[in-house]
Amino acid sequence: MIQNSGSVPPDLRKSLAVKAFESTASYDAEISHWLRTQSDSSGTEKSFNLYGENPISLRYGENPHQDAVFYLTNEIRFGVASAKQIQGKALSYNNLIDSDAAYELVAEFDDPAVAIIKHSNPSGVAINQTLVEAYSRANACDPLSAFGGVVAMNRPLNKQVVEEISKIFTEVIIAPDADQDALEIIKRKKNVRVLLTGGVPDVKQGGFVSRTLAGGLLV
Repeated sequence: MIQNSGSVPPDLRKSLAVKAFESTASYDAEISHWLRTQSDSSGTEKSFNLYGENPISLRYGENPHQDAVFYLTNEIRFGVASAKQIQGKALSYNNLIDSDAAYELVAEFDDPAVAIIKHSNPSGVAINQTLVEAYSRANACDPLSAFGGVVAMNRPLNKQVVEEISKIFTEVIIAPDADQDALEIIKRKKNVRVLLTGGVPDVKQGGFVSRTLAGGLLV
């Protein structure tokens, strides 16, 4: 202030303005979202607002030369946003895309289920009374594509299934929880990213799914 004769310099004014309007935009988006959930209207709204905060910098974007950031929304749902990363390298854009798809897939089953996804395509999905057998069957669908994939399950990670997963290279393991024996084994694979979400998403839960296109938004 002394350096600028008591005035606020333009750069500081701009940064403060950004913070102020980000705050009011978040507040308005919260109100809009709540009112939309309370509305009985079946028609298409004239606008749709999305707001993300608490940015998490990712290892890289869709390609290694691109930057990427993961913004959290106000949706309460078990999955990649609720997950705690126990170990492994920083997540990338593709890691999160595949982890989300795989976890939402296994959530559709009541029985123990495992899905293996690579580059947004399932290389194997299976159910069984035991998690380790479900993994073995999912892996048997396409063992070649399973290499370097994302493994999701709708049951806590246990010793038996971790021993099988550890036999090949895996990018990410996402599960609702893990027992101590499983965590001790997976520590030997330091580069494997382990995500524990705290629960399995409810497929009947209401909400919105959005995807961006060039110049547009699908909801």
